[in-house]
Amino acid sequence: MVVGVDYLNAVEAASKNLAGDENVCIVQADALRLPFKDNVFDGAFSIGVLHHTPSPRTAVSEAYRVVKKSGWFALSVYGKSGYYDFPSVQAWRKLFKILWPVLGHYPPLIYSYVTTYLVRPIGRVSRPVRSAIRLFFPLLICPKFAGPFWTRSIV
Repeated sequence: MVVGVDYLNAVEAASKNLAGDENVCIVQADALRLPFKDNVFDGAFSIGVLHHTPSPRTAVSEAYRVVKKSGWFALSVYGKSGYYDFPSVQAWRKLFKILWPVLGHYPPLIYSYVTTYLVRPIGRVSRPVRSAIRLFFPLLICPKFAGPFWTRSIV
């Protein structure tokens, strides 16, 4: 059994996407006050979430509280001076935040498709072209996986 937790309405999309899977339970909850008993999970992981909370230390403590003593906890956060700190990434994120009340998730979704299927192939021409493109369209390519499924936008 897998339990997914999200604070915002991403739980609705996750629930819809995983509706037919009896081994998945999606819960809307606060990472700083998880609604689970102590020592109930075999493991837990957090990818790019806890550093956005008001208290990452509390969030980590909560994860350890709900994981069994013999369990595991994996954590990934964005490093300083990484892609998320690029000025172009910050600009796109600000723009998407401004547009969100009117257009919702469509601008970042369109950005993802444009960078994956149009910008990424153009960037394969040469390193200087790729560097120039990434100034305006930041893109992370997972080198171990060649397909567009494994390419994701950074905004």
